[in-house]
Amino acid sequence: MVLSVIADSTVRIRERIGTLVQNLAFGGALVLLALGWSLGLRMSLLAIKGVAFSLVGSFAVLSLLGQSINALSLFGLVLVSGMLVDDAIVVIENICRRRELGEDRLTACVRGAAEVAWPVTSAVLTTLAAFLPLLLMSGVTGRFFAVIPIAVCAALALSLFEALCVMPCAPGGGRHRGRPGPGARAGNAVAPGWLGSAGPRAGPPRWR
Repeated sequence: MVLSVIADSTVRIRERIGTLVQNLAFGGALVLLALGWSLGLRMSLLAIKGVAFSLVGSFAVLSLLGQSINALSLFGLVLVSGMLVDDAIVVIENICRRRELGEDRLTACVRGAAEVAWPVTSAVLTTLAAFLPLLLMSGVTGRFFAVIPIAVCAALALSLFEALCVMPCAPGGGRHRGRPGPGARAGNAVAPGWLGSAGPRAGPPRWR
């Protein structure tokens, strides 16, 4: 008797894992480049940290709900992999702005996160509202596709929690003051000449 493999689902799962890792690596490189250029390397690393927090937490939620890491759950994570860092970027930028206005570290972290809490939460809720109706599907099809909204909602909710509650409390979360990245320094260098050519009505530069 000869045994042969007719269908191997691990091939598809490996492809999804490869796609997820590729998206995360590409997105992380862009975040490091953009935030590192404007706000410095420390701030960009704080933003990327939230991606790992969201993914690990979503895997834990899937395990608690009896779901597994399969092609559908990985598909859901691939869909939102580029959105996991958005909340942290908005919060970090606002905290850095308040630090540059002269606020102390604690005040900047608390007020900076609270100031953008509702806009960031609203952005996440709009995405959750698009995926949650999939949980209303009944029968075998509903149980089959339920893992997608569970993975998506868990990852987005954890990214929101990390951006508003964990990241502002992290060591170095509010240390950015007076040390802008090279992009901000270049903007400060060219701002006086640009204002002179723009005329007397041009307002003060706000490079952050």
